[in-house]
Amino acid sequence: MLIQTLTKGPEKVFVVVKNGAGATIDKGQVVVWAMDTVNDGIDVEDMSAAKYPLVAGLADADIADGDYGLVQVYGLDDDAIIYTRGTATNSNIAVGDICALSSAIEGLAALNAGASLNLGGTNGAVPMFVCAETVESGGTNTSSTTTAKVFIRAL
Repeated sequence: MLIQTLTKGPEKVFVVVKNGAGATIDKGQVVVWAMDTVNDGIDVEDMSAAKYPLVAGLADADIADGDYGLVQVYGLDDDAIIYTRGTATNSNIAVGDICALSSAIEGLAALNAGASLNLGGTNGAVPMFVCAETVESGGTNTSSTTTAKVFIRAL
């Protein structure tokens, strides 16, 4: 685990991981621990719906298949991959919105405004990803992928 020393910027924590996904992991992509009894606690892979509880964090840079890299597990990140969708009820992502995991883009998507977080019937759980800037959607009934600031708590 790498904990940055005193700096003028926001505090961040990283873990060193090995890409076991079979393809490059993109910067800002959500990754999960690959619990396959081979390299548990070392290998990460692309996110899939079945592995939501194994979220490791966000890739700090592109990580080629089989290479080691950093995954951010705490602090402010300014290039998380975010999925936006323009609808009448959820056109923009606002500061403080909880980001839900989206396996479709292996990134994040904001919950509808005012939605409560419910993890296995436990309300009030601390979310792992929270939007830290407003992101406008591409318009009504338009979906797009962009990058945005999020606060990460994936320790």
